[in-house]
Amino acid sequence: MATPQESEHGVESSKTKMEEKYHPTPPTLKPNVFTIHLIRVPRESDDQREWKADAVQQLVLEEYPLLLPHMKRGDAVEDLEVGGYRSSGIYFVEHVDAASGTLELMDRSKEVDEYGNQPMHYTTLDQYPPDYFAPQNAQTNNMYCPDVPKSPLYWHTNEGWNLFSVALADQIVADPDSNGNKGTLEYNGETYHFKNLIEAKLDNNQLVTCHYNAATKTFLGGFC
Repeated sequence: MATPQESEHGVESSKTKMEEKYHPTPPTLKPNVFTIHLIRVPRESDDQREWKADAVQQLVLEEYPLLLPHMKRGDAVEDLEVGGYRSSGIYFVEHVDAASGTLELMDRSKEVDEYGNQPMHYTTLDQYPPDYFAPQNAQTNNMYCPDVPKSPLYWHTNEGWNLFSVALADQIVADPDSNGNKGTLEYNGETYHFKNLIEAKLDNNQLVTCHYNAATKTFLGGFC
């Protein structure tokens, strides 16, 4: 994991040129909500290549350190210089410790969607609630980019993807009913329904759905 660069006097001051320029105001964020932290990666005007996650995490530590106390695992960092088309410019926070100044970002996965999706081990129900990564459920931290009130992220599907671990997928019971459901899952005292079980399975037996009806606790589709 990346750490702040050290000078001859120890760790460099967290007060950077970026902070001095913007004097960012600490945001008011809700807990347990997918949060997208906005930054701008410097580049030539005609350069639209996305940086790798390790380079972006070092930039965040050097130029956007005040983001760290507001980050949690499962959040995203969005580079506005290339963001705005589907999930371009999105990086996921795998680990963060503001006290020690450490951060680990991950590139988005592409096993489900060629445009990108959350990491495959960010699974639904056992880690995150259904549609947790849906843009309409997200909040934006624009403390360094106050001119952009809301992240432009949108997934290939409107709600994004719900990824189920192999362990949970194996617990789904084939149970066709008159409503068109193909199976059910009992989890933490709740019953969840699935419209699609076969076509939505990945090679490693993870299950993927892209729509969720909270009123009926039904995952409505596979690959959409």
